[in-house]
Amino acid sequence: MSQHRIGAVLVLDDQGGIAGILSERDLVRAMNKLGKAVFDKQVGDLMTSPVVTCSPKDPVPAIEGMMTSQRFRHVPVVDDGKLVGIISIGDVVKTRIEEAEAEVDALRRYIAL
Repeated sequence: MSQHRIGAVLVLDDQGGIAGILSERDLVRAMNKLGKAVFDKQVGDLMTSPVVTCSPKDPVPAIEGMMTSQRFRHVPVVDDGKLVGIISIGDVVKTRIEEAEAEVDALRRYIAL
């Protein structure tokens, strides 16, 4: 995960449904609790389940609020029962900054009239 700069991986069941998510935080907590024994565990023993998901139609501020209140940084995006992506807190922050910059530009144009 570190080598590829991946903060979390989804764990899918045999039908392609989301069985869980394994994040860096899950691994750190498991290493703290289990020490070297963590290497004897299977992913299913360490992953978070059930997984909170969102829809492509969900507003970014709602996803941001969910991530903040529930303290996670990755949310699978599910549309019509199918996994279509994953959104990270970095994606959310980038979008919110772009929205703020667009608003500032619009206000500048309005004032310049």
